[in-house]
Amino acid sequence: MFALSFRKDVAVRWSMVELTDADVARMRAFRLQSQFRALFMTASAPRDAALFELASRERHVYYFSPKAAEIFSPYLAAWSSKDCAPPPRDSVEVLVGRADALDMLPAQAADAA
Repeated sequence: MFALSFRKDVAVRWSMVELTDADVARMRAFRLQSQFRALFMTASAPRDAALFELASRERHVYYFSPKAAEIFSPYLAAWSSKDCAPPPRDSVEVLVGRADALDMLPAQAADAA
């Protein structure tokens, strides 16, 4: 049986995973999204959990909200994730999350404020 456990004493931050064109060609982006979607649904689709994708043809960057990073924590290291600031709302699309997931993002980048 597969069980997930989360450490409550660890502060979870925004996380990002960047994939190469070769990774995307090998369906790694699809696997990342599918793995997260399965855990998201198992966790009863928490309101504050979402996976976002940078809206860019040049880069393949995926952002996990803190709750999403917590849910996906058993796999983040395998995807070479990095801590990051939340992305600006107008730079990403919601891949997995509730309809209002973009509302958890700042209107502009943190360093531009």
